[in-house]
Amino acid sequence: MHPDFTVDRNGYVIVYIDGACPGNGIQGARGGIGVWFGNNHPLNVSEPLRRHEFIHINPTNQVAEIKAAIRACELLRNYGVERVVIFTDSQYLIDSITDWIFTWQSNGWRTYQGQPVVHKALYEELLFLTRGFDCVEWSHVPSHYNKADSLAKIGAESY
Repeated sequence: MHPDFTVDRNGYVIVYIDGACPGNGIQGARGGIGVWFGNNHPLNVSEPLRRHEFIHINPTNQVAEIKAAIRACELLRNYGVERVVIFTDSQYLIDSITDWIFTWQSNGWRTYQGQPVVHKALYEELLFLTRGFDCVEWSHVPSHYNKADSLAKIGAESY
């Protein structure tokens, strides 16, 4: 394990994630992600969403949030982390990955209204990554306390 991870009293590595998307979903929207492990931590991430993934659609806040979670999980798995608590200001992401995703799977990746799940491939990737940990806890934090917020905004600016 990387020696500089912050760990809570239960032995869980602490990470904050955020996605930003000025102009959310409209022409000219710019998306970015932020992943925060600690002040000046060498693994902190501030990067834009990859433009080639948005040829036919515009970036959104939801995509940026999911991508931030994926990026955090990739980094943590590379360092052999087994238990993690992920702080996010997206209750939608938390509900999606801890509750709704199992209904979507049992419904053939359709919502309870019968519509196809938007961003199915991203949720499948995130679910795969989270299954590589012994335990993942998701915790909601108000946006003004999200330590990854500024990183996500800087990432979006460089989109």
